[in-house]
Amino acid sequence: MTNGFLKKGGQTAEDLAKKAAQRVAHEEKEFLKSAKTQVGLEVPQQSQGQSLVDEIITSGGVKEASPQEKAQIERQKTLRLQRLEEDLRLLRGERAKEYGQWKEAQGEALKPREEPQQETFVPPPSSRPKRGAGPGQKNKGSWEMLTPKK
Repeated sequence: MTNGFLKKGGQTAEDLAKKAAQRVAHEEKEFLKSAKTQVGLEVPQQSQGQSLVDEIITSGGVKEASPQEKAQIERQKTLRLQRLEEDLRLLRGERAKEYGQWKEAQGEALKPREEPQQETFVPPPSSRPKRGAGPGQKNKGSWEMLTPKK
């Protein structure tokens, strides 16, 4: 896979990755050499992981797997995929169950509650209406009596 920048430089992503790995491996070796000279200790033998990195870099890539190894890898991949699908199915079932419980709880919480209604007190009607000056009535007659007629 190459993008426009890599095409202009004439390099592929694989080439850049190889160069970066070579630089990292070279920097580790240089660091160990400088540490040896500074401290006066001997450089320890390379670990298996470093030798594997060096082997990949020097051989020019990863070697192809045999047909038996490919079949074994394919079996492991299918088994792992089946386990993951089973786990996913179980998680979906649990999530659906939890959603159902949550929805039921929400339905109960939002359901109108039936409270016993208290009867409101209605006073009985009086036998006769009140008479007299209320707030909306005017006192007629008193003013007319005081003013002379013309």
